[in-house]
Amino acid sequence: GSSAQKVSHNNSGSTVKAIPKSGYVFSNWSDGVTTAERTDLNVVTNKTVTANFLIEGYVPTLAVALPSNKSFSVQISNYDSNFEWTVNTSSGTASIDNNGKVTVIGLNNAGDSAVITVFATRDGYAPGSSQQSGSSSLNDALVPTFTKLTSNGDGFEVTISNYDETFNWT
Repeated sequence: GSSAQKVSHNNSGSTVKAIPKSGYVFSNWSDGVTTAERTDLNVVTNKTVTANFLIEGYVPTLAVALPSNKSFSVQISNYDSNFEWTVNTSSGTASIDNNGKVTVIGLNNAGDSAVITVFATRDGYAPGSSQQSGSSSLNDALVPTFTKLTSNGDGFEVTISNYDETFNWT
């Protein structure tokens, strides 16, 4: 419909739709209506409304998750400190440092996984978000420590000084 309408008392206006320019998204009307398309019904007083638009959301670009012991990390490739960054996780606890590195800790077992959702917000911009999954790695490896090598009649003998029977040794 036309942006300016003449509507008789107790009648309805024609449907109007707020159409954003490229690079923008519809936010709301000045009277709080949140749908881009509207029809005002049973008009009894003069009414002026304005369509509000936001710059398209800044969508976080997330790198591949890097597993670690009971945790994983993901770098936000397009991190911009002018935005406010938040993260939710389906498991464990997640945080974002001021260089855009997301770290998920508190995954209890090797191979545990979580899905993170990273949000970027800023005044005047529509919210942007991305999701990424990751998983923890195997527990830290045990690197054997050897005692002094001793020669015997059949070869050599060495003792592993940090032997732990809970690990598999071959």
